[in-house]
Amino acid sequence: MATSMQTKVVVHGGLEKAASTFLQQRIFPNVPNYQYFPELRPLLIEIGTAHWTHLKKDIVTEIGGLSGSNSILSSEGLICLERAYDGQFTSRSDLTIGNLAHLLGDSLHFVVVLRRQDTAIDSMIRYKQRYLADPKSFMVDFPAKRTRVSAMWDYRSLTSRLLQSYNYYHHMIPAFETLGPERVTVLTHEELANKPDAFFARLSEVFDTDIGKLADQSAEKVNARSAKYSDLPQDYVPMPHFIRRLNNLSGNRLEKFLPSRKSGLTEEMKREILDIFRESNRQLSDLFKLDLNEYEYF
Repeated sequence: MATSMQTKVVVHGGLEKAASTFLQQRIFPNVPNYQYFPELRPLLIEIGTAHWTHLKKDIVTEIGGLSGSNSILSSEGLICLERAYDGQFTSRSDLTIGNLAHLLGDSLHFVVVLRRQDTAIDSMIRYKQRYLADPKSFMVDFPAKRTRVSAMWDYRSLTSRLLQSYNYYHHMIPAFETLGPERVTVLTHEELANKPDAFFARLSEVFDTDIGKLADQSAEKVNARSAKYSDLPQDYVPMPHFIRRLNNLSGNRLEKFLPSRKSGLTEEMKREILDIFRESNRQLSDLFKLDLNEYEYF
Protein backbone atom coordinates (compact mmCIF):
# COMPACT_ATOMS: atom_id res chain seq x y z
CA MET A 1 0.00 0.00 0.00
CA ALA A 2 1.38 3.40 -0.93
CA THR A 3 2.46 5.68 1.88
CA SER A 4 0.96 9.16 2.06
CA MET A 5 3.28 12.14 2.50
CA GLN A 6 0.71 13.90 4.71
CA THR A 7 1.25 13.56 8.43
CA LYS A 8 -1.64 12.22 10.45
CA VAL A 9 -2.60 12.12 14.13
CA VAL A 10 -4.98 9.20 14.51
CA VAL A 11 -7.23 9.54 17.55
CA HIS A 12 -9.08 6.36 18.45
CA GLY A 13 -12.21 7.40 20.31
CA GLY A 14 -12.98 3.95 21.56
CA LEU A 15 -15.96 2.41 23.22
CA GLU A 16 -15.66 0.25 26.29
CA LYS A 17 -15.94 -3.46 25.46
CA ALA A 18 -15.36 -2.85 21.75
CA ALA A 19 -11.80 -4.14 21.26
CA SER A 20 -10.13 -1.00 22.62
CA THR A 21 -7.65 -2.92 24.79
CA PHE A 22 -6.86 -5.24 21.88
CA LEU A 23 -6.01 -2.30 19.65
CA GLN A 24 -4.07 -0.51 22.40
CA GLN A 25 -1.95 -3.53 23.28
CA ARG A 26 -1.47 -5.41 20.02
CA ILE A 27 -1.94 -2.96 17.17
CA PHE A 28 -1.22 0.69 17.92
CA PRO A 29 2.27 0.23 19.44
CA ASN A 30 3.37 -1.67 16.32
CA VAL A 31 2.06 0.45 13.43
CA PRO A 32 5.03 1.29 11.16
CA ASN A 33 6.06 4.95 10.97
CA TYR A 34 3.68 5.97 13.77
CA GLN A 35 4.36 6.68 17.45
CA TYR A 36 1.74 5.61 19.97
CA PHE A 37 1.32 7.75 23.13
CA PRO A 38 -0.56 5.65 25.74
CA GLU A 39 0.61 7.96 28.54
CA LEU A 40 -1.55 10.76 27.11
CA ARG A 41 -4.80 8.87 27.68
CA PRO A 42 -5.79 10.89 30.81
CA LEU A 43 -5.28 14.17 28.95
CA LEU A 44 -7.29 12.86 26.00
CA ILE A 45 -10.24 12.12 28.28
CA GLU A 46 -10.06 15.59 29.81
CA ILE A 47 -10.03 17.33 26.45
CA GLY A 48 -13.83 17.21 26.34
CA THR A 49 -14.37 18.93 29.68
CA ALA A 50 -14.03 22.57 28.58
CA HIS A 51 -13.75 24.90 25.59
CA TRP A 52 -10.20 24.97 24.21
CA THR A 53 -9.60 28.45 25.65
CA HIS A 54 -10.05 26.98 29.15
CA LEU A 55 -8.17 23.70 28.75
CA LYS A 56 -5.30 22.92 31.06
CA LYS A 57 -1.93 24.04 29.77
CA ASP A 58 -0.49 20.53 29.71
CA ILE A 59 -3.35 19.33 27.47
CA VAL A 60 -2.71 22.12 24.98
CA THR A 61 1.05 21.59 25.09
CA GLU A 62 1.16 17.78 24.96
CA ILE A 63 -1.66 17.05 22.53
CA GLY A 64 -1.36 20.22 20.47
CA GLY A 65 2.36 19.53 20.12
CA LEU A 66 1.61 16.38 18.11
CA SER A 67 0.14 18.36 15.21
CA GLY A 68 2.12 17.65 12.06
CA SER A 69 3.40 14.28 13.29
CA ASN A 70 2.45 10.66 12.64
CA SER A 71 1.01 9.81 16.03
CA ILE A 72 -1.65 7.65 17.64
CA LEU A 73 -3.79 8.54 20.67
CA SER A 74 -6.41 6.22 22.12
CA SER A 75 -8.95 6.23 24.92
CA GLU A 76 -12.28 4.68 25.73
CA GLY A 77 -15.00 7.06 26.77
CA LEU A 78 -14.75 9.69 24.03
CA ILE A 79 -17.99 8.53 22.40
CA CYS A 80 -19.74 6.30 24.93
CA LEU A 81 -18.88 8.48 27.89
CA GLU A 82 -17.15 6.64 30.72
CA ARG A 83 -18.39 8.97 33.44
CA ALA A 84 -22.01 8.26 32.53
CA TYR A 85 -21.75 5.28 34.84
CA ASP A 86 -21.56 7.50 37.89
CA GLY A 87 -24.24 9.90 36.75
CA GLN A 88 -21.95 12.70 35.64
CA PHE A 89 -21.17 13.84 32.14
CA THR A 90 -17.83 15.48 32.83
CA SER A 91 -16.87 15.40 29.16
CA ARG A 92 -18.83 16.06 25.98
CA SER A 93 -18.28 14.55 22.57
CA ASP A 94 -18.83 17.87 20.79
CA LEU A 95 -16.15 19.56 22.92
CA THR A 96 -13.83 16.59 22.42
CA ILE A 97 -14.07 16.78 18.64
CA GLY A 98 -13.96 20.59 18.54
CA ASN A 99 -10.91 20.80 20.78
CA LEU A 100 -9.07 18.05 18.92
CA ALA A 101 -9.77 19.79 15.62
CA HIS A 102 -8.48 23.08 17.02
CA LEU A 103 -5.31 21.58 18.52
CA LEU A 104 -4.42 19.16 15.74
CA GLY A 105 -5.79 20.92 12.67
CA ASP A 106 -5.73 19.05 9.38
CA SER A 107 -3.56 16.32 10.92
CA LEU A 108 -6.50 14.87 12.86
CA HIS A 109 -8.17 11.64 11.75
CA PHE A 110 -10.79 10.25 14.13
CA VAL A 111 -11.41 6.51 14.48
CA VAL A 112 -14.16 4.90 16.53
CA VAL A 113 -15.07 1.25 16.95
CA LEU A 114 -18.72 0.77 17.87
CA ARG A 115 -20.61 -2.23 19.15
CA ARG A 116 -24.34 -2.88 18.89
CA GLN A 117 -25.89 -1.39 22.01
CA ASP A 118 -27.53 -4.54 23.37
CA THR A 119 -24.34 -6.59 23.25
CA ALA A 120 -22.19 -3.64 24.36
CA ILE A 121 -24.22 -3.11 27.51
CA ASP A 122 -24.49 -6.85 28.14
CA SER A 123 -20.71 -7.17 27.88
CA MET A 124 -20.21 -4.24 30.25
CA ILE A 125 -22.44 -5.88 32.85
CA ARG A 126 -20.56 -9.17 32.52
CA TYR A 127 -17.23 -7.37 32.80
CA LYS A 128 -18.12 -5.31 35.87
CA GLN A 129 -20.81 -7.37 37.53
CA ARG A 130 -20.51 -6.09 41.06
CA TYR A 131 -19.96 -2.51 39.91
CA LEU A 132 -23.02 -2.28 37.66
CA ALA A 133 -25.57 -3.97 39.91
CA ASP A 134 -28.90 -5.34 38.70
CA PRO A 135 -29.54 -4.75 34.98
CA LYS A 136 -33.26 -4.63 35.78
CA SER A 137 -32.58 -1.17 37.15
CA PHE A 138 -30.18 -0.58 34.22
CA MET A 139 -27.02 -0.09 36.25
CA VAL A 140 -28.70 2.13 38.83
CA ASP A 141 -26.01 1.39 41.39
CA PHE A 142 -22.53 2.85 41.45
CA PRO A 143 -19.71 2.74 44.04
CA ALA A 144 -19.70 5.32 46.80
CA LYS A 145 -16.20 6.46 45.89
CA ARG A 146 -17.49 7.65 42.50
CA THR A 147 -20.43 9.57 43.93
CA ARG A 148 -19.81 13.03 45.33
CA VAL A 149 -23.30 13.64 46.69
CA SER A 150 -25.60 11.30 48.68
CA ALA A 151 -23.09 8.49 48.31
CA MET A 152 -24.88 5.88 50.39
CA TRP A 153 -28.54 6.62 49.77
CA ASP A 154 -28.88 7.94 46.23
CA TYR A 155 -31.64 6.02 44.40
CA ARG A 156 -31.74 8.04 41.19
CA SER A 157 -31.84 5.92 38.07
CA LEU A 158 -29.01 6.37 35.62
CA THR A 159 -31.06 5.01 32.74
CA SER A 160 -31.50 8.30 30.88
CA ARG A 161 -27.81 9.18 31.19
CA LEU A 162 -26.72 5.76 29.97
CA LEU A 163 -29.12 5.79 27.05
CA GLN A 164 -27.69 9.13 26.02
CA SER A 165 -24.14 7.81 26.17
CA TYR A 166 -24.97 4.90 23.85
CA ASN A 167 -26.69 7.06 21.23
CA TYR A 168 -23.85 6.82 18.72
CA TYR A 169 -25.57 8.94 16.08
CA HIS A 170 -25.89 11.85 18.50
CA HIS A 171 -22.21 11.67 19.47
CA MET A 172 -20.91 11.23 15.91
CA ILE A 173 -22.71 14.24 14.44
CA PRO A 174 -20.00 16.69 15.70
CA ALA A 175 -17.30 14.54 14.11
CA PHE A 176 -19.16 14.48 10.80
CA GLU A 177 -19.85 18.21 10.79
CA THR A 178 -16.41 19.30 12.02
CA LEU A 179 -14.10 16.86 10.22
CA GLY A 180 -16.20 15.54 7.37
CA PRO A 181 -16.62 11.84 6.54
CA GLU A 182 -13.20 11.61 4.85
CA ARG A 183 -11.46 12.23 8.19
CA VAL A 184 -13.67 9.96 10.29
CA THR A 185 -13.53 6.17 10.20
CA VAL A 186 -16.35 4.24 11.88
CA LEU A 187 -15.63 0.55 12.46
CA THR A 188 -17.62 -2.10 14.30
CA HIS A 189 -16.76 -4.76 16.81
CA GLU A 190 -18.97 -7.14 14.85
CA GLU A 191 -16.85 -6.76 11.72
CA LEU A 192 -13.69 -7.43 13.73
CA ALA A 193 -15.24 -10.62 15.11
CA ASN A 194 -16.78 -11.88 11.86
CA LYS A 195 -14.70 -10.34 9.06
CA PRO A 196 -11.31 -9.43 10.54
CA ASP A 197 -9.68 -9.09 7.12
CA ALA A 198 -12.22 -6.43 6.13
CA PHE A 199 -11.82 -4.68 9.50
CA PHE A 200 -8.03 -4.46 9.19
CA ALA A 201 -8.22 -3.48 5.53
CA ARG A 202 -10.25 -0.41 6.51
CA LEU A 203 -7.93 0.37 9.42
CA SER A 204 -4.95 -0.01 7.09
CA GLU A 205 -6.42 2.74 4.89
CA VAL A 206 -6.30 5.08 7.90
CA PHE A 207 -2.57 4.48 8.41
CA ASP A 208 -1.70 4.22 4.70
CA THR A 209 0.05 0.94 5.39
CA ASP A 210 -0.92 -2.71 5.70
CA ILE A 211 -1.40 -3.56 9.39
CA GLY A 212 -3.29 -6.82 8.90
CA LYS A 213 -0.16 -8.78 9.67
CA LEU A 214 -0.03 -7.21 13.14
CA ALA A 215 -3.28 -8.82 14.23
CA ASP A 216 -3.07 -11.92 16.37
CA GLN A 217 -5.88 -14.08 15.03
CA SER A 218 -5.89 -16.35 18.08
CA ALA A 219 -9.09 -16.94 20.03
CA GLU A 220 -7.55 -15.44 23.17
CA LYS A 221 -9.55 -12.46 24.38
CA VAL A 222 -8.02 -9.32 25.83
CA ASN A 223 -9.53 -7.78 28.95
CA ALA A 224 -12.52 -10.18 28.82
CA ARG A 225 -13.34 -9.81 32.51
CA SER A 226 -12.09 -7.42 35.13
CA ALA A 227 -9.74 -9.00 37.65
CA LYS A 228 -11.53 -6.97 40.32
CA TYR A 229 -14.49 -9.32 40.05
CA SER A 230 -12.70 -12.66 39.79
CA ASP A 231 -14.09 -13.75 43.17
CA LEU A 232 -17.73 -13.47 42.05
CA PRO A 233 -19.89 -16.60 41.90
CA GLN A 234 -19.98 -18.22 38.47
CA ASP A 235 -23.51 -16.95 37.86
CA TYR A 236 -24.62 -13.35 38.18
CA VAL A 237 -26.12 -12.19 41.47
CA PRO A 238 -28.57 -9.37 40.74
CA MET A 239 -29.14 -6.97 43.62
CA PRO A 240 -31.23 -3.83 44.04
CA HIS A 241 -29.48 -0.71 45.23
CA PHE A 242 -30.00 -1.12 48.99
CA ILE A 243 -28.91 -4.78 49.00
CA ARG A 244 -25.89 -3.79 46.97
CA ARG A 245 -24.86 -1.37 49.70
CA LEU A 246 -25.26 -4.03 52.39
CA ASN A 247 -23.21 -6.40 50.29
CA ASN A 248 -20.44 -3.80 49.97
CA LEU A 249 -20.44 -3.27 53.75
CA SER A 250 -20.25 -7.03 54.31
CA GLY A 251 -17.13 -7.32 52.21
CA ASN A 252 -19.15 -8.93 49.39
CA ARG A 253 -20.12 -11.88 51.58
CA LEU A 254 -23.85 -11.33 51.27
CA GLU A 255 -23.90 -12.18 47.54
CA LYS A 256 -22.83 -15.75 48.28
CA PHE A 257 -26.22 -16.44 49.86
CA LEU A 258 -28.44 -14.72 47.28
CA PRO A 259 -30.18 -16.36 44.30
CA SER A 260 -28.19 -16.16 41.10
CA ARG A 261 -28.90 -16.47 37.38
CA LYS A 262 -27.06 -16.36 34.10
CA SER A 263 -24.79 -13.34 33.84
CA GLY A 264 -25.74 -10.25 31.85
CA LEU A 265 -28.93 -8.99 30.27
CA THR A 266 -31.87 -11.25 29.57
CA GLU A 267 -32.94 -11.67 25.96
CA GLU A 268 -35.99 -9.50 26.62
CA MET A 269 -33.78 -6.70 27.96
CA LYS A 270 -31.54 -6.93 24.89
CA ARG A 271 -34.52 -6.59 22.56
CA GLU A 272 -35.84 -3.59 24.50
CA ILE A 273 -32.46 -1.84 24.39
CA LEU A 274 -31.98 -2.42 20.68
CA ASP A 275 -35.51 -1.18 19.96
CA ILE A 276 -34.57 2.14 21.59
CA PHE A 277 -31.64 2.69 19.23
CA ARG A 278 -32.86 1.25 15.93
CA GLU A 279 -33.78 4.58 14.36
CA SER A 280 -30.68 6.46 15.53
CA ASN A 281 -28.50 3.58 14.29
CA ARG A 282 -30.22 3.82 10.92
CA GLN A 283 -29.47 7.55 10.82
CA LEU A 284 -25.82 6.89 11.70
CA SER A 285 -25.61 4.28 8.95
CA ASP A 286 -26.99 6.77 6.42
CA LEU A 287 -24.75 9.59 7.66
CA PHE A 288 -21.49 7.70 7.15
CA LYS A 289 -22.76 5.39 4.38
CA LEU A 290 -22.24 2.28 6.51
CA ASP A 291 -23.94 -1.08 6.25
CA LEU A 292 -24.81 -1.40 9.94
CA ASN A 293 -27.86 -3.45 9.12
CA GLU A 294 -25.55 -6.30 8.14
CA TYR A 295 -25.07 -6.80 11.87
CA GLU A 296 -28.69 -5.97 12.75
CA TYR A 297 -28.13 -2.54 14.25
CA PHE A 298 -31.60 -1.68 12.94
